Amino acid sequence: EEEKMRAATALCNLCCDSAQNREIAGQAGAVQALIRLLESSHGAYRGRIQQVACAALSNLCGDVECKKAIAGGQAPSLIQQVLCGNNIPAASQAAGAMWTLCIDSSEEEKTSYATALSVRTLIRLLTDECATEASLTVGQKTALRARACGCLSECSIRNPAVKSKIGSGGAIPELISVCKGGDATCQRLAACALCNLVANHQGNKRLARRCGVIREMASVLKATSSQEIRCACASVIFNIANKSDKEELEGLEVLSMLRGIKNSRNIDVRLMCVTNSVGETQSNAFGTY
Repeated sequence: EEEKMRAATALCNLCCDSAQNREIAGQAGAVQALIRLLESSHGAYRGRIQQVACAALSNLCGDVECKKAIAGGQAPSLIQQVLCGNNIPAASQAAGAMWTLCIDSSEEEKTSYATALSVRTLIRLLTDECATEASLTVGQKTALRARACGCLSECSIRNPAVKSKIGSGGAIPELISVCKGGDATCQRLAACALCNLVANHQGNKRLARRCGVIREMASVLKATSSQEIRCACASVIFNIANKSDKEELEGLEVLSMLRGIKNSRNIDVRLMCVTNSVGETQSNAFGTY
């Protein structure tokens, strides 16, 4: 088992940021080997094997043929099992693998990945309680939240059913909390997820309003120097705003900022209830171990 764990770790690292190595690994049967490893792992190294196998599958999704093999086999259900298991470091990597699987996937595929249990688990991974229970380091906590945010964001794109499932599951207040945190990557991904969840979805817009999302996003917008975070927060505000919000936005002193950001430059038209939601945001995944 230790040798298998070390081999999976080496494969994961070799396939990170190397298109050539991913192609070679795929042709050599890496996907099938990793699936067998997830199916058969046991004993003291089981959690570690799950962790590196999911990370390796995430990296292999960067290759078109490998991704087809992963999506079309037993891997999605095995990844879901790891995600919903008791090993949080392994669940973190499973969230990353699911995130990469969701990119450019069909609505049907995303719906199959975003089961009720998977969604509940992803939302739980955003919480402070989860990180505390697992005794995660700061770096591990950041990676866990980033992957959970990315997965929730990606699987909700152009998928009303999944958006409803995520919104009703309590994701919106947790995502707002992450967006208010100190890590820039998590802030950006949480804001992207909020942007996607409220885009063209009235139920999630109502839920977000109850959480004061306009005020919270305006606060982050003014506090950050990151253009990516500003753009994501502005997109959330643009997606949810209507003419009743003009006075609040004026009071928050963010209208001039919104006018200067590409995704919200038509905020004045939006406040007259003329435009639709801004386009949903695809977030680049990562699965390095």
